[in-house]
Amino acid sequence: ARITDCSISRNLSSTCSSMTVAIWLYRSLRKIQLPAGFQLNLLPRVEEWGSYESQAACSHPDHQVKIQEKIMPWLPVQEIYPLTQETYRKAVRTAFDLHRAATGSDAADRLDQGFDALRLLFDQLYLHKCSSACETDGVLIQCTSAYCNRISHGPFRFSYQVRVTNNRDKPIQVLGRGWSIKNAAGVETDSVDFGSNGVVGQTPIIPPGASFQYTSGSHLPAPRGSQEGRFKVAVLGNGRGKAATMMISANIERFQFLAPPSVAGHT
Repeated sequence: ARITDCSISRNLSSTCSSMTVAIWLYRSLRKIQLPAGFQLNLLPRVEEWGSYESQAACSHPDHQVKIQEKIMPWLPVQEIYPLTQETYRKAVRTAFDLHRAATGSDAADRLDQGFDALRLLFDQLYLHKCSSACETDGVLIQCTSAYCNRISHGPFRFSYQVRVTNNRDKPIQVLGRGWSIKNAAGVETDSVDFGSNGVVGQTPIIPPGASFQYTSGSHLPAPRGSQEGRFKVAVLGNGRGKAATMMISANIERFQFLAPPSVAGHT
């Protein structure tokens, strides 16, 4: 079962020993297998639509550590990275070890962290299902989507985050985009013509090793669907401000739009 209310752990802590709760959590974790290619993702939110940021050169492990610090600030980085089934179990054990050593309200807070770790794992497994990654000629594009809400009895609203990383040895510039949005049956319900100018009003120049990340959203007529597309990317052969020496049509692999069963089952 997915845990969404931290008060649950406080109620349990008053009636069960921390060891009983820990055993329950460990059993839950043993039933969950991390899929191949599993990695941490940030949840894209509707209030972030249109936001963007340029990110300095950063290795993949360092980027994962930064995400972990945001979603689990109470956990030492070395406890969970590299991310495996065992390191995640260790994260839960760490929370309960801290709980046993604490007293009063601090003990309850530490117990909550154990439940937070389990809740976050379910969140991350959901985001993994809604993510994609594809590299074309040194341009890596990673996408993650998340369900937001339904507008009255109208369309379903989803947010998605796109991260473009330049793995080439020259700067690149994102000039345009093209999108195809489909329903669960694979029928196109909306589109953006390839070459449409920029992304979120920007045509970012990305130095070698660096990234550009932005958040946007889509409206679907149903609670399930997908989005895929291409970016028009120029390679700036002699550096920033110089003429493009190569054009790339960088593929954006299909990523899913998945509303939770509680929503999808009541449409």
